[in-house]
Amino acid sequence: MGEVEMCNDVPLKACAFCKGTDQEIRVDQLEYNSWVGSIDCNSCELTVTPMYSEKSVELAKEAVIEQWNRRPE
Repeated sequence: MGEVEMCNDVPLKACAFCKGTDQEIRVDQLEYNSWVGSIDCNSCELTVTPMYSEKSVELAKEAVIEQWNRRPE
């Protein structure tokens, strides 16, 4: 469907590949009640997107942030 929200006010760890800190969080609507979040690293163009969708924008954003920040320090 389309992009619905960009959010850059959430604390994220640096990129695991390039250590860059310029990231964007994007949430896209897939179907009527199906959303998926993505995080793009603008330094190395890495994108992290979960393999599953969520039932709301907030849950999709929380899921992708949790995955991005999951790795050890």
